Amino acid sequence: MTRKNARKFMALLLTGGLLAGTLICFICDTALNGALSWSRIVALSCAYGWALLFPLAAFGRRGLTGGLGALSLLTVPYLYGLSCLLGIREVFTVGAAMAVISLPYLWLICAAFRRLGRTSRALGTMCLLLAGLTAAVNGALTLLGAAPPPDAWDGLNVLLLLLAAAVCFTWRRSRESAST
Repeated sequence: MTRKNARKFMALLLTGGLLAGTLICFICDTALNGALSWSRIVALSCAYGWALLFPLAAFGRRGLTGGLGALSLLTVPYLYGLSCLLGIREVFTVGAAMAVISLPYLWLICAAFRRLGRTSRALGTMCLLLAGLTAAVNGALTLLGAAPPPDAWDGLNVLLLLLAAAVCFTWRRSRESAST
């Protein structure tokens, strides 16, 4: 089986699996409750998951940008729909804030790996970005009243990411100097 055929098969398997799962949930929900209730959450989540994963299944690494684009475009509407179905406003308000903060970091990490390749510099850049993301998320959650103020464990997390970044950058430099 060629790679192209394998990707087509994976895309069909993903689509068929999610459709079958959604249909089974509709049938069970209707049989148990006489109407569609919780299965609408499953259907919304399966549609969201399909939109994110289909580009990767169909195009492999080339589909990463499509999956990330779908994540960027569909996350806030998905959270709004989920919030409405659950009747919990915070799912949307807190989730959308986290998405707005997190998505640029994902794009920056993707750009770093595309530009730098699979190198220790790219990994170090990712760790630096994740340290910033961790601090931003903790601060935003505190401002939204969804989490207590950051504590020592949150600081330790950022410190470990910064340490990992330093190791990645140092490792690359020492390897380069050894080869010259």
